[in-house]
Amino acid sequence: MAKKNDKISLSGRFQHKYLKNFVKDDKGEWIYAGDHYQYMNKDIPEKKMHKRLLLLSLGSVLGAAGGGLIKAPGTIDAWYVILPLALCLLFSAIMLYKSVSLYFSRSPIRDYDYKSYVETPQVFNLFVMTCGALSMVTEAGYVLFFGTDGLVMGMIAFLACEGIVCLCSICWRKNMNECVYERVEGTNEKVSKQI
Repeated sequence: MAKKNDKISLSGRFQHKYLKNFVKDDKGEWIYAGDHYQYMNKDIPEKKMHKRLLLLSLGSVLGAAGGGLIKAPGTIDAWYVILPLALCLLFSAIMLYKSVSLYFSRSPIRDYDYKSYVETPQVFNLFVMTCGALSMVTEAGYVLFFGTDGLVMGMIAFLACEGIVCLCSICWRKNMNECVYERVEGTNEKVSKQI
């Protein structure tokens, strides 16, 4: 049984609330006494689902990076084309990091990992979809008002890359909706002798 008075101190402005779930047992060893989340979709194995999410996140990053590397109208001097593209790349990279972390996590995952690897990336996914669509709209607006500057193929490639970003994000969202986790009460998982 965990002792109530032998918890990690949670003082300070930037405290980590998940630390309250780490306590010492009667032997003096640290255990994780918080909740876990278990993957529950029986149709698709957990690692296969995580691999899908990882590959779709990678597709978003490659699409956003490809759009940034292509010389297209407006990608050199129009801030309203560059800004959504840069944000799209940033949010895609964050999603990729979270998907890699989810792929390499152990099952069942801890409560704070669930919030970080499953709940948070869904918000970033919306940002990626929005910024990808906004990049396409601003590129089309630039071409409509200022012309293609002789970069028609660059414009087509840019729009294709941003379309890939949006498509990967939509598929990621669909797969994440099938990635069902269920809360499991604390199981007193042994951590280690040192924290």
